Amino acid sequence: MIIPTIARPIRLSHFNEAGFEQSSEFRRFGAYDVILDDESMADFDRYLSGLKSALADSGNEGHAGLERFHLYSQLDIGHFDNTKAQAAVAAYKDLITAISRRGGAYLTIHIGLNYSDDDLSFEDAKENLAGLVRFAQSKNVNLCVENLRRGFTGNPYMFAELIEYSGAHVTFDIGHATSSLAAANGFGPIEFLELIAHRVVNTHVYEYELDGVGHVAPRDLSVIGPVLAELQSAGCSWWVIELEEDDLCNTRELVFELLQDSVTGRMDRSGASSEPRLVFEQPLSRLAFGH
Repeated sequence: MIIPTIARPIRLSHFNEAGFEQSSEFRRFGAYDVILDDESMADFDRYLSGLKSALADSGNEGHAGLERFHLYSQLDIGHFDNTKAQAAVAAYKDLITAISRRGGAYLTIHIGLNYSDDDLSFEDAKENLAGLVRFAQSKNVNLCVENLRRGFTGNPYMFAELIEYSGAHVTFDIGHATSSLAAANGFGPIEFLELIAHRVVNTHVYEYELDGVGHVAPRDLSVIGPVLAELQSAGCSWWVIELEEDDLCNTRELVFELLQDSVTGRMDRSGASSEPRLVFEQPLSRLAFGH
C-alpha cells in the first residue's frame, strides 16, 4: 500500500502577495503543486526562480521537490477554431520545454475550462492532446488532464476515451467528480475511477465544488474517504488539498487519519467503510451527460 505525498497548491504568479511563506499553514507542507496562469506561463523561468528563492529564504525544504505544475489558461487545445487550438498547442509546448529544462516532471492541463461545448471539438481535442502527449514524452514530462464538472471531461466515458486515445495521464479531481452532472445521474467518483484508475497520477482533494462558493471542505471521511482509499489502492501517490487556510489544515488532518488507518489496517472510522456500489440496469451512454 503506497503512502502518498500530501501537497498544497501554490500560485506562481502571486505567492509573495498571498504571504504563503509567512503563514503557519504554509510551513506545515513540504510539497507544493505549482499553479500557473497565462502570465506565469509566458515568463516561467523568472517566476519559478522567484518561488524557489522565497522557499529557500523561509527555510522550507519543499522547494527541492518542485516538479508538478498545474496550468489554468484561457488557451484551449480543444477549441473548434483551429487557429486558437494551435496557438494553445504551441504555448503548451513552450511551457513543457521550460518545465523539462527546470527539472519538472508533471503538467496538468484542462480542456473546456473556460468554454462551452459549442466552442469545443471533441475529435480535435483528442488529436491535439495525442500530439502534445508525444511531445511531452520526448521532454520526459508526464502530461495530465483534469476531469471537470461539465463538458466532455466531466462525462466519464468521453473522458476515458480522450485519455485512452491520447495516452495522457489523469489528474483526478474528487470535488469535480462528486459535483458533476454525471454524479447527479448516479455515476459516482468511484465508478468514474474504475474507468481511468490505471492512468491517475495526481488527485485533487476536497468534497464538492459549488457555483458561487467554490471548493467545499469535508467535515468527515464519509464522501472522500472511500475515494481516497480507491486512489491509494490504484497507486496514486500525489494528493493535493485544494483548499485554503483552516480548511486546508483540517482536511490535511482527515487525510492523515485515513493514511494512518491504511498502515495499521484499521478501516472502521466513521465514513471510511465501504459503501454499497451502484448497479446500473443498463450501460450508460457516453452521451448521457451534457454540459
